[in-house]
Amino acid sequence: MEVVARLLPALGKGVVLAIGRDISAQRAAERARAELEARLRQSQKMEAVGTLAGGVAHDFNNILGVILGNVELARQDLDPKHPALDSLDEILKASRRGKSLVRQILAFSRRQPPDKKALQLMPLIEDAVKMLRATLSAGVAIRTRHEDESLTVLADPIQVHQVLLNLCTNAAQAMEHLGEIDVCAERVLLRDGAGMDALQLSAGEYASIRVSDTGPGVLPSHLEHLFEPFFTTKPDGQGTGLGLSVVHGIMQSHKGAVRVIGEPGRGATFQLLFPTTRPSEKPPGTSPAPCGRGAGESILVLDDEPSVLSATRKVLERHGYLVHGFTRPQDALDAMKDSANPVALIITDYRMPGMDGMRFVEEAAQLRPGTPVVLTSGFVSDELRTAASALGVRSILLKPCTGEEICGVVQESVLRSSA
Repeated sequence: MEVVARLLPALGKGVVLAIGRDISAQRAAERARAELEARLRQSQKMEAVGTLAGGVAHDFNNILGVILGNVELARQDLDPKHPALDSLDEILKASRRGKSLVRQILAFSRRQPPDKKALQLMPLIEDAVKMLRATLSAGVAIRTRHEDESLTVLADPIQVHQVLLNLCTNAAQAMEHLGEIDVCAERVLLRDGAGMDALQLSAGEYASIRVSDTGPGVLPSHLEHLFEPFFTTKPDGQGTGLGLSVVHGIMQSHKGAVRVIGEPGRGATFQLLFPTTRPSEKPPGTSPAPCGRGAGESILVLDDEPSVLSATRKVLERHGYLVHGFTRPQDALDAMKDSANPVALIITDYRMPGMDGMRFVEEAAQLRPGTPVVLTSGFVSDELRTAASALGVRSILLKPCTGEEICGVVQESVLRSSA
């Protein structure tokens, strides 16, 4: 109530007029507004974190590119029985894990679109669980079970990792870091009937991943709100309420679904349902076929990071190409103005100060029309793919690039151009 009182001396001594007004609706509207403002601030904070993560990932990409390139070159310089090869192999493995981590950061900052491929589910689950065992407290036991080693789905491995890490971390927090988490993968057949409409799935075969915990379970009143953005059952300051909504969004983008099963006091189970697909002819993680050698073709390489440029130059020269390297776009354009300098292929970075890769491609096309172009970038969006294709860019390489990836795309571009 809002009460306004006023003394009315004209009506006699001690006469007061008091008016009471019900302001419940006004207070409710103010609370709703405050909640919306808090959500907006949280959203802006997450966007800022994502922007920062994307910037860090860009710089880290260049560092990893230098490490990957030079480690590969060093391995080629050594005798197959040299004792240093073991150490170089460990550096190479760590660099590739770092490359995977950068992709996770870019996925978090929403600068990397889903990269779906046919992949076997169990190796991906085991990889995520291995990472979790190193991060969860000692009081949490986590184990995996599966019925079919060949279970294959069409999915982005980085986003599947993100979903599993999110669910298992939530489970550990719900158990107050003392209990068991069980991750079970199996093949299930969904038929038309009760519950299918709610999942918005078609009948058919699905890969099911169940993440179960021994925590307090889920209250019935929370079930319908679990996947809403900003909804959280954690105390203030201990959760954003965005994790499960991200899980829900990722599953929808994979044409799958997530559902929760649980009763208070009996733990909770989150079930992920992915449509199954046929195994890829080339299993994920296999090494690319050795690329052939060049025949002295002239390659122009532009990258504003000198260390990346140096590593790329060494890799290509070792495979029989003549490389002209530049760190400034204008210097590269000036070199192309000289008709005495042949250019069979252009490799350019996308993100550079002064002139980005797309502008450089436009300028280069006027000087050397028809010359094939390969674009390299730390993140590749659908918009970038569309714009690059419109300018005639032959292919896009996602940084950090391995020597095999660089030589493979160069060989393909040069052969296609000469055919």
